[in-house]
Amino acid sequence: MNADVTLQSILSPLPISQFFEEFWQHKCLIHRSKSSAWKQLITLAEIEFLISSLADPTWLSVITDGRASPSGPINSDHYVDLVAVREAYANGSTILLTKLHKRSLQIGTLCRNIEHELISAGIALSRRIGVNLYLTPPRARGFPAHYDDHDVLILQMEGSKHWKLYDSLERFPLTRQLSPVPPTDLPPLRHAKTIEPGDILYIPRGVYHEAATCDDYSLHLTIGLYPYTWLDLCHRLLECVERCREAIPPGVVNGLNPVLDATLRQICDSVLTGPDRLSVAKKMFHEFVDNLDPVPGNCLGQIHLRDEIRMGTKLLRQKAVLGRFESDESGKLRFVFSRAGIRGPREIEPAMTYILNHEEFSVGDLPGDLCEESQIDIARQLVEAGFLKLVNGQSGTAANRGEGNELTL
Repeated sequence: MNADVTLQSILSPLPISQFFEEFWQHKCLIHRSKSSAWKQLITLAEIEFLISSLADPTWLSVITDGRASPSGPINSDHYVDLVAVREAYANGSTILLTKLHKRSLQIGTLCRNIEHELISAGIALSRRIGVNLYLTPPRARGFPAHYDDHDVLILQMEGSKHWKLYDSLERFPLTRQLSPVPPTDLPPLRHAKTIEPGDILYIPRGVYHEAATCDDYSLHLTIGLYPYTWLDLCHRLLECVERCREAIPPGVVNGLNPVLDATLRQICDSVLTGPDRLSVAKKMFHEFVDNLDPVPGNCLGQIHLRDEIRMGTKLLRQKAVLGRFESDESGKLRFVFSRAGIRGPREIEPAMTYILNHEEFSVGDLPGDLCEESQIDIARQLVEAGFLKLVNGQSGTAANRGEGNELTL
């Protein structure tokens, strides 16, 4: 697993802050990355194995003449038929492999790293980042000119592809494009560029684009980015206003009832003076973070070492795992991460804060008014849950372990 592949390394040498300021949601970016770390994320040989081991045919599509099949061909063993896929590719079809972040550890880790970077930049995401793979033979094309209802980041892995980037017909569309747009109705062409291995392409939501190969094949990854919008926040805020939950009175929709403007003004005033807007926004943010799946990282191999942890045991915080604090109704503190957490008295906060701010440390380094047993218990629970791991799989002498997932001092 290459945990160093991040959005910043992909954008290198462009600073991530400059990307957000100049391009994010507004402008296409065609860029030559200086980093080589991401260029080995996947190979053609790995792709063939992923296809042949795929039991869900809906995770693969064959794109022919701009149209994608609803699912891949199935063989007699009920797996995707690799022979049929090879034949389709040889005849000029593009192979689309979806949900790659669920089938490749390196790509899944890349997605979590990017999620971590976006969240650290204060960008709230409405859904998990996902990756699709496109393999296109020479002198072929995938989909006709279209827009996406989310931002995309394209990594050119092998071969080359010629892209055409247009303006938007509608900025920030909310729905997917349902039918092709005739060439005469497309917005103005802004960029025409052939991208090669090591190139990246960022396309904001709503920008029309199309791509085709020339004399070379093309293998690229498409990373889908789904940030929350102002509309999402407004919807949450409006849900808090009682008047918004009322039925629209008779006569309003056909103009016979004059209360429309007055009611909307009243609703707007209620939004601005009623719900705690920052709390609602933070709740959206936390919902995403708290529901992130754990990143696979040999956590199963660590669990059998938990009873060997002692005060001198050195620990590493797992990369790209996000955590936060919350208080429950009883006043206890809960440390939440990846659908898991530990709960205890407020005295554990200094130790948990220390863990969040230090990548490597010893159990005995944990600060606060904690006895040795509590320090060891914190370490054991976080190793078991996948938030921490032992350095080089080391172990120590056995120590008494507290039971359950609530700490006592």
